[in-house]
Parts: sequence; structure tokens; C-alpha cells
Amino acid sequence: MPPAAVALALRMWGCMHGLISLEVYGHLGTQTGDPAKLYHAELLDLLRSLGLDVEHARHPGTRRSSA
Repeated sequence: MPPAAVALALRMWGCMHGLISLEVYGHLGTQTGDPAKLYHAELLDLLRSLGLDVEHARHPGTRRSSA
């Protein structure tokens, strides 16, 4: 695997794993009332840093309108 791909994978894994670890050990409770919102925002930020279009990404738990 190219070094840039390894670096990217470690960055994404570290960020998301870190957030999950904080929640599992109860350290996010005082920081946020909705961890899913935090995970979603962080994942979108990581995807944007890759230059991916994420403008239409929905927050988990929301429904698509039928219009």
C-alpha cells in the first residue's frame, strides 16, 4: 500500500476509533448530548478533506422527504 494511503487510513481510523473509545468509556457524555451528530460531523469533515462532495449527506436518523 502506498505511504499516502497508509497515512490516510490511519488518520481516519484514529479519528473515528478515538471518538468511539471516548464514548465507550463515558467521556463524551459531558461534551455532547448527541454523539451521533458528532460522529457524522467528523466523518463529513474527513470526507471533505479528501475533496469528496458531501453536501447532500444526511444526518443519521433523518428521513428523506418523499417530495
